[in-house]
Order: sequence, then C-alpha cells, then structure tokens
Amino acid sequence: MNNTSFINRTFSVENTRKDVQLFWWIFGVLATNTFGALANIILLIAMVIHRPLRQFQSRALIIHCILIDIYASIIQVPTATIPVYLTMAYPLAKDFCLYQGIFGYFTYAASMYSASVLALHRVVATIFPRHFNFLTTERATICLIVLPWFPIVIINIFPALKIGLVMRRNVYTAACSFARTGKSDVAINVYTTFAYYVPTVIMGVSYFIVLIKTWITYQEKKSSRALQRRLEISWMLFVSFIWHCCTIYPFIIVNAFFSKEFARSFTSQLFV
Repeated sequence: MNNTSFINRTFSVENTRKDVQLFWWIFGVLATNTFGALANIILLIAMVIHRPLRQFQSRALIIHCILIDIYASIIQVPTATIPVYLTMAYPLAKDFCLYQGIFGYFTYAASMYSASVLALHRVVATIFPRHFNFLTTERATICLIVLPWFPIVIINIFPALKIGLVMRRNVYTAACSFARTGKSDVAINVYTTFAYYVPTVIMGVSYFIVLIKTWITYQEKKSSRALQRRLEISWMLFVSFIWHCCTIYPFIIVNAFFSKEFARSFTSQLFV
C-alpha cells in the first residue's frame, strides 16, 4: 500500500513538472512569435507608407519576405503547438500532420529561399550596377517573387506524397515532425540540405561578396558619405545573416545528434 502511494505521488510530481514545462514552452513560443509578428507588421507598414523606403529598389522582395514571416508567426507556429499542447493522450485527425507539413512547414523553406533571392538581388546591385535596372522592372520583380516557390514546391512534394519521408506525430513531443518512410535517412538528409543548407550558403556567399566589394570601394573613396552608409548597411546584412544562422542551426544540430533527449526537455527546446 505504501509503495503504491509513493509511486502515485512520484507520477503526480513528474506530471506536474511536465505540465509546468509545457506551459512555459507554449507561452515562450507564442510570446516570441507575437513579438515577431508585431515587429514584422510595423516593418511592413513602414515599407508601404515611408517615402524613402517606398523608393528602395528591393522593396517588393523585402515585403514578400515580411509577409512570409507574418504568416509563419500568426498561423504556422501557433498551429504547430496544438498537438504538443494536447499530448499523445489526444489523437489528432488522420491527416492533420500531413496538412501541417504542406501548409505550415513549407514556410521555413519559403523564408529561406525568398531571403536568398533578396541576397542575390543585392549582389547584382553591388557587382553589376549598370545592369541592375533590368531587375527593377515590374516583370522582373514578379519573376523574382515567384522564382523561390519552384524549389519550395519541389522539395515539399515528397513528404506530401509520402515519398522517402512523411509528416508524422512524434511520440516524445507529440508534435508533427518529419520521419522516414523506410530504413534510409537519405530523403531526410536531402530535404534538410535543400531546405536549409543550400539557401544558407547562397545568402552567406552573397552578403559576404556585398560586404567585401563595398569595403574595397569605400577604401578607394573614403570621403564618400554615401559609400560609408552602404558599408554600414553591408555590415548589418552580414551580421543579420550570422544571427540568422545562430537562431536556426543550434536546433538542427541538437535535434540531429540528441533528438530523444531534446524532445523530452521543453526547457532545452525553449532555450534553443
């Protein structure tokens, strides 16, 4: 009898601890995304009504990136917390995870590739300024907005059709996550490479080229206030890219090597 009582108290304390962790995890996720959504909405309003920003040549591409981020903050991330909040004790609709992958997780790749196109846009403006006007026409801008969606559709069609990998509920976190359909990890590795690594390399190389080219030009004409401003912006873009990597890759690395331990700890997930 005493053993049974002790076990029940142990389970009660453990469940209470997990409930507290779950509450703070969901609170942290939703609070962070609320702040992100508000910041992006303010930036969107500034891009629309502030005259100097309205004349910015990459304005349409920036707005495109902002809208994707707003969608992720308001719809995708809050939806992703639903199965975690419900836990494995509550079954989901049959295709909930499938549709969450199609209409939710694609935003990560969409954000990455749209940012990559924006980075390439800045490279052309820096390296080939005489030909840059060609990319500022209405037709070219529409093409640049549509362009990143081609690789996004291609890499997401495989989990949608359950080829190589599929969106499935994780037994440790109760969240919807990618899982292999067979014994090989090739499909998941290919997806991660093209969804994260490839656009990251494109952004990193692009902003590094912009920074170096601007710095070289500034060394030749140090008296130019406009060049100094461009150099400051180039540094800001490169530092933003580094910060972007710091916010994404710790999660990918930890989840790759310590997936079970990471999945069981909401504290670790909130920190990363």
